[in-house]
Amino acid sequence: MPEHPVGILGTGHIAGEFDLLKAEGEEGVYSHAGAYREQGGFCLEVAADPDSARLQRFSQAWRPRRTTTDVAELLREPLEVLSICSPDRFHVDQAMQALEAGQARALWVEKPFSPDAQEWARLRSLAAHHKTLVLVNFQRRFDPVLQRLANRLAGADIRLVRGLYHKGWKHIGTTLVDLIHMLLGPPRQVEARLRSPLGQDDPILDAVLHWDRFDGQVLSLDTSSAASPCHVFELEIFTSRERILLADNTRRMTVHPIGNYVYGGVKAYLLEGRSEATGYDRSMVHAAAFIRDFLEGKRAWSERALRDCMETSGTINACLEAAWLGGPVVPLAIPVIQDCL
Repeated sequence: MPEHPVGILGTGHIAGEFDLLKAEGEEGVYSHAGAYREQGGFCLEVAADPDSARLQRFSQAWRPRRTTTDVAELLREPLEVLSICSPDRFHVDQAMQALEAGQARALWVEKPFSPDAQEWARLRSLAAHHKTLVLVNFQRRFDPVLQRLANRLAGADIRLVRGLYHKGWKHIGTTLVDLIHMLLGPPRQVEARLRSPLGQDDPILDAVLHWDRFDGQVLSLDTSSAASPCHVFELEIFTSRERILLADNTRRMTVHPIGNYVYGGVKAYLLEGRSEATGYDRSMVHAAAFIRDFLEGKRAWSERALRDCMETSGTINACLEAAWLGGPVVPLAIPVIQDCL
């Protein structure tokens, strides 16, 4: 079977550099170019970046058949798949342009991806019209270990959820919120406290999320005066039976059962737990496999992936609104217009 031609727009870290900067002995795959190569069945047809020096570095490492500094040229070119790895502020406009041109059967867009309500409506309409798969790179949704955890949590007696992130609400915060959505579903109401000055492009905030039976906290290590000293991305889920900790950027999951404490009559989450690696280091490869299955007719078109992103975006935007208003906000409900996979 012929290989599927791919275009990559933006040639920075997530496009390919993360796989070139890995620690010695690290075998994970952490970039679009790396995922396409590892999965197989794709050919890197063209890469585009207005920064010629960055484009050249990418080209030397990943060997696309062609390169261009003209982004508009790439957005007009017919392809099977387009990866949008440009700076955050361009994601929505470039995805819209690609959909309007009908130039790719699948779009793999980097986060954050938070269109406004009118843009969402237009994106959904165009994706349905062209039967284009729109996949936002929330790669943890393709981690089989976390997928099994989501199934296990569906019937759990959850007591509290607590997440910790850094860098910015729209950038890293949106990824943590999406992981919470994947495992627990969207909250019904949110509250938030702004911790950075008004008007900042990617504000810092702490949020409280409310479900019907439990609550969650999403806290930032950053403050308005100092950036966090290191990368932080963790999630704790407390149930009536165990404490689940996803740490090391969700590369490791530790489950602490409830047992007897040091003196009688008291139960506690035990310090010793069962720890295992997640599938995070291969999750982008699984995402590429998802795209390939769609291209080869093994998976029917659906707006499920786009809908998941819309729900996450709804919570992200509702928390921003709550922080500015100083009161609770109900996230926008997303109506179902297409059967999910």
